[in-house]
Amino acid sequence: EIGVVVLVLGLFVYILSALISKRLTENIIAPIENTSPDNIDEENFPYTEMLPFMRRISAQNAEIKRQIERVRRQKLRLQAVSESMSEGLVVLDREGNILSVNDSAVKYFGLSGNEKYTKTGIMSLTGGNTEFADNIIKALHNERGSFRYTTYERTFEVFYSPVTDEEKVLGVIILMFDITEKLANEQIRAEFTANVSHELKTPLTTIHGFAQLLSGGMAEKEDVAVFASKIEKESGRLITLVEDIIELSNLDEGAKGESGEFD
Repeated sequence: EIGVVVLVLGLFVYILSALISKRLTENIIAPIENTSPDNIDEENFPYTEMLPFMRRISAQNAEIKRQIERVRRQKLRLQAVSESMSEGLVVLDREGNILSVNDSAVKYFGLSGNEKYTKTGIMSLTGGNTEFADNIIKALHNERGSFRYTTYERTFEVFYSPVTDEEKVLGVIILMFDITEKLANEQIRAEFTANVSHELKTPLTTIHGFAQLLSGGMAEKEDVAVFASKIEKESGRLITLVEDIIELSNLDEGAKGESGEFD
């Protein structure tokens, strides 16, 4: 019976000690938990020996908040610039997953809603096109370059560049330019040049032939006026063609100046 009493008393003392310890601990910790790192009431803080430690925590907390705010502002600026770009911009991490993609890039791939492609692989944009992905893999191996990519009857010049830190690839930046109109204009210029060459050759040949007849004295007197009239007519045709070429050239240069295009 004595042993049972001792055991019960021991258990009671243990439970009581635990409760008292818990209450004392809560009373000791309560002032610390109720103290905000942003606003420490040093006059009423009960543990003066801990004030230097609390000041350091407060300073570090303020610095962390400043850094978070700086990163937030930078992110907003980058997002604003990215979304205002007419060019496509895609940022990948070192695994080839999308960190950021702007609306222009998503539209270039015939898709919509750029947010749902974040944290997915680049293949989610290209629809499984291995040509695009194979080129981007080069950037993940610390290479930079460009290639042309055609989709939905549009052609793009795609530039890729790795982001490195001491030769270690941290990610990839992809920039896409729609060059469909540029290629079409180049085709028009080529066709125009070929047509102009033909149009210029015909009157020049005529003028040259009549000039040879006149200079060689092979033209009859009554034919001189006829030949001179034909030379005048063909030379006028040449002048008109040259004026058209000059006007088209001026219009082309003006269009380039307005769009900021350069080769």
